[in-house]
Amino acid sequence: MSLVVDRRTCIQRFDTASSAPLTFHELQTMRSAVAGLIASDPTYLPIFERLDALAAAHEASDPVARARALVAAQKAMA
Repeated sequence: MSLVVDRRTCIQRFDTASSAPLTFHELQTMRSAVAGLIASDPTYLPIFERLDALAAAHEASDPVARARALVAAQKAMA
C-alpha cells in the first residue's frame, strides 16, 4: 500500500507486511507531510491526528505521560 503525502515531490510508503516499526524520524516526516496537505484538503486531518498522537507517545519520557499519549493515539485511530 502506498500513501501519497505530497503529490509533487514525495511518496512515502507504508508497508503493512513489514514487521519493522516506524522510526521516530519517519513518523516526524510523515506528520510534517500530512500537515502540509491539510491546508488544501482537510480530509487528511484524522491521519494527522493519529501521527501526532503517536509522535507524542514516542516523545513522552514519563511512563504516565506515555500511557496518556498512547490512549490519545488509540482514540485518534477509532
